[in-house]
Amino acid sequence: MNVDQIYRFQRDEAFAKQFTAPSYTTFVAMPFGRTDEYDADNIYRLLKDNVHLRANALRQGLPRPFSPLERASEHKGTALVITELITTRILEDHFLVADLTGNNAGVILETGIALALKPNRRLVLITQDRHDDLHFDLKVTNALTVNGPYDFRLDLTKLLANKNVAGCGDYKYRNGITNKDLYIVACSSDGRNWITYRVSLSKRTIEKIGRLSGASP
Repeated sequence: MNVDQIYRFQRDEAFAKQFTAPSYTTFVAMPFGRTDEYDADNIYRLLKDNVHLRANALRQGLPRPFSPLERASEHKGTALVITELITTRILEDHFLVADLTGNNAGVILETGIALALKPNRRLVLITQDRHDDLHFDLKVTNALTVNGPYDFRLDLTKLLANKNVAGCGDYKYRNGITNKDLYIVACSSDGRNWITYRVSLSKRTIEKIGRLSGASP
């Protein structure tokens, strides 16, 4: 893998693909397979099925829709072919999502390539571990600590977007105790400061409850 050579010879074509693509594309750097502690294949399936739907529900004013995320496992070939493909996709795709859980060596390498080839605002780095457990080269990055499995509701996301509820880059929800149509939703833009809302899907109403600081609700 010669990253410098790929960049010099494929940069112009990669940028042309980004400008002319009918949708925003995202490459995922994450392990394959599953262990007792970490089911990477299931997490990838959840990300692929849901992330672009949430992004499209929130993409106010953007000219193109988001396509489903893709991992290298979607492609077949020898190790050399896949390695070259990974570097090319990191360069060509609009965004990169890297799941750094477990400090997988391949994911760390791909993340380093992305940090060299792409603007930081095009990278989304996540981990289910503590931030202190990240590889030392990545502790200075803005990696988001998330709790798995990834939870998502398209109807809630669309309502939050349609009502212009700000600061919901991350949200958690639970059903009301007596009314199953009612949801308590906590929104955060930084994972530390949360605003809670009472949401009714049938009435399409959102009522602000209050603020929480410091801990995840």
